[in-house]
Amino acid sequence: MDFRVVRRVRDGLAELIGVVNSGTVSTVDARRVLSESKALAAQVAVLQADAAALVAAGERHRDGGAGALAEAAGLSRRDAAGQLKAVQRLQSMPAVRDAVTDGEISLANAKTLARACEQVPAEQVQQDGDLLEKAASLSPERFARGRAAGSRSAKTTGARRGIGVCGLGAG
Repeated sequence: MDFRVVRRVRDGLAELIGVVNSGTVSTVDARRVLSESKALAAQVAVLQADAAALVAAGERHRDGGAGALAEAAGLSRRDAAGQLKAVQRLQSMPAVRDAVTDGEISLANAKTLARACEQVPAEQVQQDGDLLEKAASLSPERFARGRAAGSRSAKTTGARRGIGVCGLGAG
C-alpha cells in the first residue's frame, strides 16, 4: 500500500486548518468548510471501520475489529463497536454506503437509517429517493425526529400517509 496518499490527505487537512485559522476566511467560507467536514468525517469513519475489519479478519480477532479501532483511533470500545456495526449494516445497502463514502449522507443519519430499517428489505430503503434525500439534507436530530414522528404516524395511520419506508417522516 502506498501511504503517500494518507500523507497527502493529512497535509491537505493541516493546510485547511491553517487557512481557517488565518483570519482571512469569511463566515460563508467557514460554513462551507463545516459542511464539507461532515463529508470528511463520514468518509474517515468508513475508512476506519473497513481497515479495522481487515485487521480483525487477518489477525483473527473475535470482536470484529472493535479493539483495533478503539486503540488506533482513540475511541472508546463502545464507540468503536457502534461505528463498526453501523458500517457493517451499510454493506447490505450499497446505495446508502456509497452516499456515505461520497460524503452525501452523514454517518449519524446512516446509523439512523440502518437501525430503523432492520425490519425492512435493504432494496426498499435504497429505492426510496425521498428518504435518502432527507438523510442527506437533514441534521441528525431532525432526521431522527422525523423517524419518531413517522413511526408514531405509521402505527396509527399506516402507509396510507406516504410516510416512506422505515417510518421516517419529513421531520
